Amino acid sequence: MRQNILLILPLNLLQKMFKERFPAQVRSLISLRKNFNVHGSASVSGELTAGSIKSSTIVANSLSLTSLTSPTGTIDLAGNFTVSGNFTVNGSILAQKLTAEEIKVGQLIIAVDATAGKAILPAGSTELTINSPHITTETLIYVTPIGDSQNQVLYVKSKQTCQQSEGSDPSCFPWFKVAINQPLPYNLEFNWWIIQLEEEKTI
Repeated sequence: MRQNILLILPLNLLQKMFKERFPAQVRSLISLRKNFNVHGSASVSGELTAGSIKSSTIVANSLSLTSLTSPTGTIDLAGNFTVSGNFTVNGSILAQKLTAEEIKVGQLIIAVDATAGKAILPAGSTELTINSPHITTETLIYVTPIGDSQNQVLYVKSKQTCQQSEGSDPSCFPWFKVAINQPLPYNLEFNWWIIQLEEEKTI
């Protein structure tokens, strides 16, 4: 009766047997055609090339990828994330601070919950939209530039009140848009404040 025998050898002995049995040219070309399972740690001193790597966690000092996808849609990074090419986001970018030499966007929007504050119209832009729940049909909006506007008038171009009425869109959010006619080569800071008109009371 044939029996299978399992030999457990020290790692250094396995490495020695592998080196003695196969020359360097053969060892460099050996590849796995089936599954390779590692239940502990695996160290690679050279390069690791794979068509696909699936792992719940990957820890690396340096990692170069041509593409990166996540089945959960979430990628958490504890350190710096550097992209040498283009970085495309189909959703939203949430950041405490954003620093860039140049920002090109179709529309600039900020959200506030105050009735007064300061905002910045970035260099090269002519419009800035400020979302505020305090915008109504009875709202007066004032803006004043801080600094040189090159004799341009900073004005409120339009507003959206989203007054709740029958058939109104529940996803609508009130806003007002601040604009200048020509873009400036530098950032323009400005003050803004909202005043609600009170209805006249008859005695």
